[in-house]
Parts: sequence; structure tokens; C-alpha cells
Amino acid sequence: MKTKKQWDNSGQSLTEFLKTGDTVNKEMVDYFLGVLPPKTWTANCIQLGEPYDTDMYGRLIYMTLEKIDCEWTWAGCKVAPNN
Repeated sequence: MKTKKQWDNSGQSLTEFLKTGDTVNKEMVDYFLGVLPPKTWTANCIQLGEPYDTDMYGRLIYMTLEKIDCEWTWAGCKVAPNN
């Protein structure tokens, strides 16, 4: 499980530190919820409020956590579910 403290100490960007499928601790989930109002916040998906980039179709993509088997997991950067 990856922690916010590990990330803080790593000197890496979030996208460098987390690999798809990594589980994260509650403090990391709280970070996603507290940086800005989230773009998406459902029972199974949290996306940071600030877009990370755009995809090849020009849609905004966001850093994303998904809940899988009761654990929050890094899902990479994805288009918001309602787009």
C-alpha cells in the first residue's frame, strides 16, 4: 500500500510515484478529496479537480482513484465518467 508520506519523501510527481493498480492509504484518499473540489466523487471513483492533460480526442483527463474490492486503487489518468 502506497502512503502520502512515502510520496512526500519520494521527490517524485504523483504520476511517477503511483503505478496502475497500486492501493493507497486513507491519507492519500484524503489528499485527492482535499486538494481542490474533486471533479468526480462517487462511492467508487475520485478524480482530482484539476485536469492532468487531454486525450487524443481533446477530452480532459484527471488523476483517478477507483475503489476495487473495498480498497482505493490508483487507476491512472482518465476521462471523467460523465464526459
